[in-house]
Amino acid sequence: MNIPKGTRTWVDVDTKAAKRNLTTLFKAVGKDTLKMVVVKSNAYGHDMDYFAHLAVAAGADMLGVDSFEEAKELRVTGISLPILVLGYTSCDLWLEAADLNVSITISNMTDLERLCNFPRELKIHIKVDTGLHRQGFLMSEKEKAMNVIESLPLTIIEGVYSHLSAAETPALKDHTERQFKEFEEWKNALELIDKEPIAHISASAAALIHPHMRCGMVRFGITAYGLWPSVETRATLKKIKLEPILSWHARISEIKKVPLGEPVGYDCTETLLQDSTLAVISVGYWHGLPRSLSSVGEVLVKGKRARIVGRISMDMSVIDITGIVGIKAGDVVTFIGKNGKDTISVEEVALKAGTINYEIVTRINQDIPRIYC
Repeated sequence: MNIPKGTRTWVDVDTKAAKRNLTTLFKAVGKDTLKMVVVKSNAYGHDMDYFAHLAVAAGADMLGVDSFEEAKELRVTGISLPILVLGYTSCDLWLEAADLNVSITISNMTDLERLCNFPRELKIHIKVDTGLHRQGFLMSEKEKAMNVIESLPLTIIEGVYSHLSAAETPALKDHTERQFKEFEEWKNALELIDKEPIAHISASAAALIHPHMRCGMVRFGITAYGLWPSVETRATLKKIKLEPILSWHARISEIKKVPLGEPVGYDCTETLLQDSTLAVISVGYWHGLPRSLSSVGEVLVKGKRARIVGRISMDMSVIDITGIVGIKAGDVVTFIGKNGKDTISVEEVALKAGTINYEIVTRINQDIPRIYC
């Protein structure tokens, strides 16, 4: 493992496990379905540039990003695979998107009508709102949208897609089916005007749980990184084995003995109930360690659990290592992943922080080195 000299905190990414995950997912949906790997938001915290190349090598057919800036970065690193910008792209960037052969999302009438005067070929995916009510054309706009689409002189309608709001929740299966039915109406309407774009509505959960919703392409996001969209999805898909590929570590910077009754951290939020040995770690909420883990979160050191004491600061946190023998400055502390025989999962961290696994991994600061091993 090549950790840069003097590095105080770093993230390991298990390359072999990542390849196994992608192989498992691609096999699950079969050869006839196109596979998009979503690498937005720094590949869910795993390093976009590296993971994108790994996904291409594994056989992805398309990459999904959030912004045109991300797509541009991937083109600079040598990615030639089709890229779709899933988020909003300002019309000021359309010419550059056309130059770089980047597909963009069109999700409202204003932008769709702008394309009538756009002087270049541009690949677009029409985003329709089937019930999540974020981006997308509403059903009431379908007829007007089809009229404009039919008259576009140069635009290439490469795809049509939507996003399911509760595919990972079995109790809301009826809502998911309603969304899919509405999506099919859009797909059929496009076929009536001789457009046959790639249709995609299934992200990780639907792609694996609802085979009839796979359409022409599926989008693998969180599962590509070995994490599950929900507890219910994991329970439903027991035969599919995924491996979390990210672990997060740091080094202890100093150790001190602090007597009973002393307060620790800002605002004296916690008072020591015994003579204690404390260790300081140069990681705080700026690095992505949730402040909500103050006094409740745990880390691993020497394979043992140590609780975070007091309030997590911007760039530092303190752990209680009382009773753990042989610890010294420079020893490795693990926030996520395996250390010794114990493991702290992303889900455990998320539960204690009052959030979800997506937020934990995507908020790990992009400046922290990712070590692919």
